[in-house]
Amino acid sequence: MEQENNLNFKYYNYNQDLFKETISGQPDIYVFANYNDLKEALKYYQPEPLSQQSQFFSLKEFKERLFSSDQILLKEEKLPLLLYSVLTSEEKKELRLDNYQDIYQFSAQFFGYFKLLQDYQLSEIKGLADWQQHRVNRLLSIKKRYQLQLKQLGYVDQLVLKENNNLNLQFLKEFKQINLFNIVDFTPYFKKILQQMSSEFEINLHLQLKKEDFNEKKLEIESLTLPEKRTIIEIRKANSKLKSLAAFLEENENSKAELQLIDAGSDIDSAEILSDQLNINSYRSLSETEVYQLLNSIYQLYQKGKKSSHILIELKELYNLSTQSLFKQWLKIKAEDLQKIKELLRNDYYYLNYDLIKSELSVLKPLYKLLENLRKIKNISELIELVTEVSDFALEAEAKETAEKFNDSLLELKSIEEMGVVKSW
Repeated sequence: MEQENNLNFKYYNYNQDLFKETISGQPDIYVFANYNDLKEALKYYQPEPLSQQSQFFSLKEFKERLFSSDQILLKEEKLPLLLYSVLTSEEKKELRLDNYQDIYQFSAQFFGYFKLLQDYQLSEIKGLADWQQHRVNRLLSIKKRYQLQLKQLGYVDQLVLKENNNLNLQFLKEFKQINLFNIVDFTPYFKKILQQMSSEFEINLHLQLKKEDFNEKKLEIESLTLPEKRTIIEIRKANSKLKSLAAFLEENENSKAELQLIDAGSDIDSAEILSDQLNINSYRSLSETEVYQLLNSIYQLYQKGKKSSHILIELKELYNLSTQSLFKQWLKIKAEDLQKIKELLRNDYYYLNYDLIKSELSVLKPLYKLLENLRKIKNISELIELVTEVSDFALEAEAKETAEKFNDSLLELKSIEEMGVVKSW
């Protein structure tokens, strides 16, 4: 162990159980490069009952906690919407931003640029071409309006907190040691903060590296020495996914060697049949769920006919929607109803209006009513109430975590409007 830059450096080899050797029952601060390491470290934490508890953070969480204010901190997911609200029509046109859905990529670039300047303590980037300087000037103009709007609403974000140097070490006062694990990416700004903290706390940097690979003065890796290890990988191929799975199960039963089945959930057709023998968790994003696809299809149907003064339902889009099982269950659509839609398409009908629905497809009346109410929506609360009429039914067939994720998204939208981040959708 050596001390440089007021930090304590501790080195470990790859065979050592890092967390087992370092996580103690004493109250300390533990900071990890990623959330997976944090979860793994928690397995080794066994504090005494009723004792002061240690605090565990990912590096991102730790950096965010270091800055605080009496004002409300606006969460990351709300920032793009506020940013969109301050853009001029000309800027939206130049940036090709037609609506709120288009803002997220630009938002990431916008905040990423100013975070880069902060992290590397730069007032500006020099030597830019004219077209690059034009873009930077545009960013600075947008930033000025964005921060003014933020101030008027009474909120702050991480960018403002760091620019104002609102460093808050109060949440660390109960602890003596701060332990950083396998963190090797130190920006000039973070180095500066660590220097400030090292006057009040003992800071330990735990690294699974060779000492000569790390420059303790610059806080950066100069080389990487990997342990010698011979790994034998045996690859087998079968002309059937089911045969491949059967071979794996047989090998797993007979072999003493460790076997791994990677990304099985997305590749094996028979995963559900064999779920009692294999633990396969196939991840699905919210946009892949049936309830999302149903609501998105209804929205597309609404978009196709919204230019008319009366509600019109495009038949082709309706037919595509009618193939979804949730849609058929929601409206109790029968085979003869689907046949009627096909017949209207063959007879060159393009749209359905209310009179045609009333005379030919009365089963679609709830859909027409929904689209009609959608036109009357004035705020996000009314939209959530309307969406819930469909989603409550649809979520019955979804997994519990999907339902929770969906409902959390609706609540997030409602809070955005209530906080004044977005006033008109």
